[in-house]
Amino acid sequence: MTLNIEKIKTMITQDDNLTEREQEELVGLFSQENDTKLASIVGLFSEDQSWIKRVNDNYKAKKEAMEKNDKVAWAKIMQDEEYLLTKVENT
Repeated sequence: MTLNIEKIKTMITQDDNLTEREQEELVGLFSQENDTKLASIVGLFSEDQSWIKRVNDNYKAKKEAMEKNDKVAWAKIMQDEEYLLTKVENT
């Protein structure tokens, strides 16, 4: 049985939209999570691989907002996430 993190790693490293560094960073981010909890991410990425870039872009935006201590940018990111989650849940 393949671990979910291995499935995610395979999908991320095969994504041509990310640089090698971005791939490594994103895999590192997911590897911090309990493997059982990653099942939904495997499902999401399997259903639509464009989510890999979306998740990476979101992660980079959050990282930048935190590094700059930009509360306005952080609030906008959270607002965009909430809108997207609502949209996905209603589909």
